[in-house]
Amino acid sequence: MKRFYLVLFLLLCCFTQGQESAPIQAISPLTYDGENQNWAIEEGDNGYMYLANNHSILSFDGERWSKYGTPNGSVIRSLTFDGKRLYAGCYMEFGYWERNEQGALIYTSLTKLLEDSLLEDEEFWNIQVVDDLVLFQSFSRILLFNPDKESIEEIPAEVNRAAIFELADGLYYQVKNKGLYVWNKSGSKLLIPENVIGDQAVVSFTEKDGSKQAILDNGERVVFGADGTAKGLENPFSFLGPVSIYCSYRLKDGGILLGTIANGLLQLNSQGHFVKQISIKQGLQDKDYGKKSL
Repeated sequence: MKRFYLVLFLLLCCFTQGQESAPIQAISPLTYDGENQNWAIEEGDNGYMYLANNHSILSFDGERWSKYGTPNGSVIRSLTFDGKRLYAGCYMEFGYWERNEQGALIYTSLTKLLEDSLLEDEEFWNIQVVDDLVLFQSFSRILLFNPDKESIEEIPAEVNRAAIFELADGLYYQVKNKGLYVWNKSGSKLLIPENVIGDQAVVSFTEKDGSKQAILDNGERVVFGADGTAKGLENPFSFLGPVSIYCSYRLKDGGILLGTIANGLLQLNSQGHFVKQISIKQGLQDKDYGKKSL
């Protein structure tokens, strides 16, 4: 996994506001007195920005930087803010930070709620808040944390990359060597078997006009009808040659921003048509953008 930079927050602000060009400013690690590798970025309360800066959380209030470490000093892989708590997924650890009356962040570990111990070398690469649940995803399973009940349920799900797609009828996730599953209150079930999408990873999964559409990591698009039939669509990135897409971000206008390996950022509009590419030529500091850099 290549590192990404604080520049991405500026980019997303511009994309979501519909600006044609994005002013890019790179912030040096010397400025925030931290390491040069950031795994996640999240906006919290009162405009605070939080970064998973390898072994620490960096907090920025617009003027000052603060640093907070995990109890076991592990690498922090993912962050999500639910309006009150800043949840973090780490190597062999997961939990949340919450501000006390003095404004300092205090950490609470959630590993004690597990019926069994953490798996060997388990890391939590993805966190999502869905209704009254917080989902922590590793490469082996999804843990569903209920903050009200202080309880955790588990969905076994071995994956090649951590990604969960929320649609109206449930949560979709891809299981290694099996296919795309959907989870809702009725449980989990296989929706799209692996032989339909092959060994490609699903990096985006959305719904429009009653049909579900997937974007695969090689740039191909597949539309699934209500009857389960699949239809391939034109690859909007074919003019770039082979591409490797790692993750996606849904824009407010229905478009999609895609983080790639070696091709920077790619943008599609709500119709799935190519809009622009932002790469090192436009001022990015790296050509690789993955995970929650988006």
